[in-house]
Amino acid sequence: MRTTRTLLFDIGNTFIKWGLLEERKLVDLGCIRNEDFLAKECDVLIKLIPTGAGRVIACSVAPKNINTKLTALISNNYDCLIEYVRSESMAYGIKFGYADASQLGVDRWVAMIAAHTHFSGDITVIDLGTAVTIDTLDEYGNHIGGQILPGLQLMLSSLDKKTDRITLPLISNDLTNIKNNLWADNTDDAIVFGGCNAICGAIERAIIYLQENGYSSTIILTGGDALVFKNLMNKEYTHRPNLVLEGLAVIANS
Repeated sequence: MRTTRTLLFDIGNTFIKWGLLEERKLVDLGCIRNEDFLAKECDVLIKLIPTGAGRVIACSVAPKNINTKLTALISNNYDCLIEYVRSESMAYGIKFGYADASQLGVDRWVAMIAAHTHFSGDITVIDLGTAVTIDTLDEYGNHIGGQILPGLQLMLSSLDKKTDRITLPLISNDLTNIKNNLWADNTDDAIVFGGCNAICGAIERAIIYLQENGYSSTIILTGGDALVFKNLMNKEYTHRPNLVLEGLAVIANS
């Protein structure tokens, strides 16, 4: 019997990522920026996205206009409707600490499903994207809580918008010099160094708190800036760039 191919979408604040789940493996991975997705015609987009799927599942934190366009694209080109997952209070071995599960971002929920499925013991998931989110599960799958702070680009943009004499600097992917010197000798570097160190400091403080309270977490980094910060923190943290897609795969296979 032929196994159903499932198309998975991780629709974030900046990027739409996809992968095809085939024989329980993620293949044909791809991504597009949200603004590019909205600008392109559907006949162009369908050439980018894998075809032949019998099921489509999405996790979305994006604005309604993106979901609307993607929904139309799928319904017009596949023999199925897109399924949007929602956060739940208890599912897939996880019990969430929020009193109202709907307030927990669905991307965080799906990422934790993947982490709990693939790792044992205490787990801390850190998503370094447009926003930075930090969530911890204990060894039994109980969500002990989370944190949200601006991502690097948001931090720099706020300085650009709210100050008269600071402009948004170009961010290089090579920020390794921050590891060797906390002090910049020009304004552009001072802004970037400050933003990076604020995020690193928040992460390290959260981890110290967990350790002081008896947790020994496996640290999992995901999101667009994850590899940059993994290198900056010089830690043996685990980098899983497609953690949300992995969580959707768990849902699809359940």
